[in-house]
Order: sequence, then structure tokens, then C-alpha cells
Amino acid sequence: MGKVMTGPVQIDMFGSENSGNAGNSDNPDNHLNSESSTVKTDFHIDEYGEENHDFQVDIDARAACLRELLTKWDYSYYILSDPMVSDIQYDRAMRELEDIEGQYPHLRVPDSPTRRVGGIAAQKFARMEHRIPMLSLSNTYSEDELREFDSRTKRFLDTDKIEYVVELKYDGLSVSLIYREGLLVHALTRGDGTVGEVVTDNVRTIRSVPLKLKKVIDCEVRGEVIMPRRSFSELNQIREGRGEPLFANPRNAASGSLRQLDSRITASRALDICIYDIVEWPSVIDTQFQKFSELSETGFRVLDNERLCMGIEEVLRCCQYWAGVRNGLPYDVDGLVVKVNDLRFQERLGFTSKSPRWAIAFKFPAEKAVTRLLDIVLQVGKSGAITPVAHLEPIHIAGSMVSRASLHNSDEIERLGVMIGDWVSIEKAGEIIPQVTGVVLERRDGSQRAFIMVEECPVCGGPIERLSGEVKYRCVNSDCGGILQRKIEYFVSRDALDIEGLGTRNVEMLISRGLISDYSDIFRLKPSDLEGLEGFGEKSVNNLINAIKRASSPRMDRFLLALNIPFVGATTARLLALEYTDIEALRRATVEELLEIEGVGDKTAMSVADYFSSESSLQMIRSLAEAGVEIQPMPLKDNTDSSPLEGLVFVITGKLDGMGRDEAREYIRSMGGKVTSSISAKTDYLLAGEDAGSKLQKAESLNVRIIDLEQLRKLCEGNSAI
Repeated sequence: MGKVMTGPVQIDMFGSENSGNAGNSDNPDNHLNSESSTVKTDFHIDEYGEENHDFQVDIDARAACLRELLTKWDYSYYILSDPMVSDIQYDRAMRELEDIEGQYPHLRVPDSPTRRVGGIAAQKFARMEHRIPMLSLSNTYSEDELREFDSRTKRFLDTDKIEYVVELKYDGLSVSLIYREGLLVHALTRGDGTVGEVVTDNVRTIRSVPLKLKKVIDCEVRGEVIMPRRSFSELNQIREGRGEPLFANPRNAASGSLRQLDSRITASRALDICIYDIVEWPSVIDTQFQKFSELSETGFRVLDNERLCMGIEEVLRCCQYWAGVRNGLPYDVDGLVVKVNDLRFQERLGFTSKSPRWAIAFKFPAEKAVTRLLDIVLQVGKSGAITPVAHLEPIHIAGSMVSRASLHNSDEIERLGVMIGDWVSIEKAGEIIPQVTGVVLERRDGSQRAFIMVEECPVCGGPIERLSGEVKYRCVNSDCGGILQRKIEYFVSRDALDIEGLGTRNVEMLISRGLISDYSDIFRLKPSDLEGLEGFGEKSVNNLINAIKRASSPRMDRFLLALNIPFVGATTARLLALEYTDIEALRRATVEELLEIEGVGDKTAMSVADYFSSESSLQMIRSLAEAGVEIQPMPLKDNTDSSPLEGLVFVITGKLDGMGRDEAREYIRSMGGKVTSSISAKTDYLLAGEDAGSKLQKAESLNVRIIDLEQLRKLCEGNSAI
């Protein structure tokens, strides 16, 4: 039994106050006695929202009642869009619960509505591995490409009819919400798809996120944190009044707001969420469309914009409808997501290394605008490539304020016939970098001037060259400060070592001061090196040093990506890290062995082998180790259920009926298998189609089992008796 409260005010379920005979506030019995089970407060809200005086109630029960009322009001307002009480009445009840929890901290439970107001600022977001990776979607930009997706899916499934679900693709920040026994316990950002940032305290401040579900279940759902257009406009008005930089678009505002270390700032921003998928659920679900009714019944906000389509032609009509009305929606959307409805089909289709085969994103046509080209500035990249960048009069397009656009190379400038001072057409679609696509010739007035390509590096003044077959000029000075800066920026970027506090300006300053001349110098920085530098107070110095310490134990794939090896992006870095547990093993790998990794081609294998045979590369890696960098192996996967082909080696030959060989490779890999290019005694299965050729004979001579596509599917379904 908890302590007892008495007092003059009580709030009912409608947020109103009940009044009666108020007790004397000077009476000592009206205040907490540590040896007594009785507490009296100034007011209490009853179940009708009225203030009640001269009452007595169990304080534990009272706190539970207030939590229930506030949760009910939140659900009605933020989920059903049907407010039950006024803001004043709601605030009154919230204030009473805050007062109770302030006096009795043990009553502040994880699902308390008071947790939505934010708390103490964190030093850094923790990281947590996704139990099921948060993969991105493949994109398509035309109706023809959607039809090809449909044809490819039908061939794979060997069926003529497929139901699809079409959903709006909200433009925000993806998160995964994990509930245990009906309570929100973790919220993670997508991160790199494998590991995300833990933003639980911030997500709790979003009113449309249920802290406690209607059902006591364990589940995991995925959603998009978004900022309504109206809220975005109001936020920028406030920031403009304070002289603060404006957010470029609602997506950036949502992302920046959710990733605040101080959750009170997040609470002050009007964020919303759209739940779009279930990845863990206690009961059986048969279709994608059924997921939305399950979500709604459990207490999640579902925006009811999904559409069930009987075939691709209906999908196309749905896409045309949403493209026509999207500008009138209260949220930014950058396209649609088309998903196979039948979950059994989804399971058969599986995943590629990057995305699910059963879903695709349809991006709306690029938005176009006309603005003035103020200048063309040359930019040196991390490989030395020199890229012309158009500096424009700022213009709002596709949800962003655009002031720069790519011109690709000098050949493209010549092809477009663009001159400095021209009025130019630009276009931008979603995340794509804005492009200059043409010149408005009728607006030329004679003041324009031609662009002349330089003959030396714009950063270091060193020689530049253009290799045969390439369209870009490159700086060939190995000591170019521009190349070093871009390499360092890439090394510390979020997808690589993720060292927060080393942005472009700080990297440039540290290089110019001679504090950084290679990667390892970052890990040798001391507080005394930073003290007194512009922008580095005591707190920012400590934050950067701590961020560097955290980055000194990178996961293998992130480290490989950070090294900036030609042709090695995030996907290839992960493939290499899963195959080789440490740098020494990778260093010893031959080109032939690297080519055995499904997804690694000739150029990549040659590039990796060349990199690790270079003494300068090996010296740099040794220098990083001496500076305290310890590379961590990739986490072991749980392959008990989702990887039926784990540990099996396949070779593919011949023409497969109903599936391309590239698709078959991805399918096998998504099920945990490994695909190699040549048969050996280590090969478990030869997947053979028509015109199999010499590999068939070699497989027979080595007693390698030979299977067709149907047998492969049965193997993936767990049927080993083939």
C-alpha cells in the first residue's frame, strides 16, 4: 500500500477541476510526514476532470490513474486526432503527476507521460546492433522500371498474379522501436543499417509514439520520424527571430531534432511518426496489408494512406494519383513504396545484400527550377578528381534551399554551353544532388563570360592530368592539401569512423595548424593541442577527445571503408570484413581468392590486392595501430532460422529458367550461402541450367551435388532431402 494524499483539487478524465471544502494549507497535516502514510496536496483531478477538495487517495493508485488518463488523452489527440480535453486541463493533470513523481521518484515508471518532456542532456548516443538489419530500398524513377520490377518478381515466383501494397514514402529519419511486455524499451536510428544510435529518450518525447501498448506483447516495429510542414515553418520562424540558421527542409529539421543530445530540445520540436512495418510480432500475419490493422489495434498511429493494388497497372494508377496530390499533404513525401502483399512471397523473394527483393521505392519525377549561375568553382575530391561546382542564386526546390549544383566535368560544361552569369535550369529529385540541365539562352544579355579550365590544381597549384578514357582532370600531387582534407573528412565521416566534432571547418583548421598530416595524427591529438583554437572551449575539447577515443575501436567494415580504397564502398567493405576477420588475413589474400567472394569483381579485387601490397598503405595501417587503433571483428550472425544455406558453397552455370544468374547469386547469398566462380573439392552444390558446359562434367568428376532452381528453393525452405 502506498502513502495517501489529501488536498483541495482533483482533475477528472475530462481535465476539469472539482471543488469542495479546501483544507487549511498551513495545517501541518497537509504536508508530507516521513513517518506517516498520508500526504495532502493543493489539488487533485478526478475522473471527470474536475478539481475535488478534501479528498483522500492512495498515492500509488493516484499516480497510476493520472498516467492512464494522460495516456488516454494522448492517444485520442495524437493518434485519433480527436481531443478529449483542453490544453489547460491537460497541463493541469500533467502538473499534478509531475509533482507526485518529483516527491516520489520510484513512481516515475518507464511509460509515464512525464517522460515525454525530456530530461538531462546526454554526452553521446550509445550504439546498438539491429537484430534484423535496416536495409535501404532500391529506387525506380519511371513506370517502365516499375513494370520491370513486376516482371522480375513474377519470374522469380513463377506466378502470373501478384497483389501489391502501395505506401507513401515519408521524408524523415527511419527508426526501429522495440517493446517488451508492451513497454517501449529501445528506439534506434537506422545508422549504417547494421548498428544504429540509441535515441530512446528522445523518441519518448514524440507524442504519437505509444510508451505503453494496448496489448502486453513483445514486438519491434519500424517507422519514420517526420516534421509536419506547418511545424517546420513555425520552427524556422522562431529560429529566424533568434538569428539562428534556418533548416533547409522538414527532413533535416526532423533528423536534427531527433539527434539532439538534450531530449528537452527534441520535446520542444513538434515531431510526429509514421509506423510502416513490423519486424517482430507475437501472432501470425499473412499479408503486408494486415500489418496496418494489427498496428492500429495495438495502439500505433496509422495514417491510412496505404492502398492494396491488384496488379501492376493498378499500382501505376495509384502512383499517378499520389504524384498529383502530394503537394497538398501535411508532410513531405519523396515517393512511394511498392511491396509484395503476400508475406510468403516476401520470404521466398528474400534480400539482396542491399535491399529486399519484394519492395521497391518509386521516386516522383524530378522537380525543376530556373536560377542564375553566379560562378563555377573547382573542387578537389579525395581521389584528386577536380569537379566544377555551380554556385547559384539560392532557390527552393524539392523541399530544400539549393545554392550549389554539380556540373560534373569540363566536357559537360562544354556540352551544355553554360557560361558564368547565365540563367540555368536545374533539377533535383529526392536525395539526388542538384544538377544543372540547361541554359535559358533567351535571357543572355552579353554580361556572361566563358568558363576556362585551369591547368594547375586550384588548391595546391600542382600539376593536373587527364588520363586516357577519363572525363575528369586529377591533381597528381601526393602532398595536395585539398586531397588530404577530403580524405580526412571521409575517414571521420558518419559512415566510416564517425568522429563527431571533426567537420569540414575543424579538419581544415587542424591541417593548417600542422596538427594533422595523416589519419594516425587524429588519434594522437591531446587536449593541449586543441585548447585556445577557435571554436574549442573546454567542453568541445573534451567531447572531441572522447569521440576520438570511441572511434579507436572501429568495426572491421567501417575501418575498411574509412581507408578510401578505390572501388570499395560500404557494401564491399562489409563483404570483405565478413570473409576476413582481421587486416593481416586480408593482406595475404590473392586476387583469385578475393574474386571468390560473391559481389567482388575484377576491378575491386585488383584494387584491394594493390592497396595491401603497397608499403605506404601498410605503414599507414601500422601507424594507426601504434596510435592506439584496435580493429574489431564483425559480430557473429545468428543463422539458426534466417540462413538455411549458411556454410554451403555454390557454383552457378548455364541458363536458369525464370531467374537471371545475378539474381540467383544474390538469392543464395541472402540465404547465407557463398557463391564462387569455379568448382573445387570445397564446392557443395552446382546450380545448373541449360547449356551447363564444362562445369557440369567437373562437378560430376568431383562428386559435387548438382541441383536445379526448384531444388534450390526447396533447400532454402529447409528441405535437405533433395
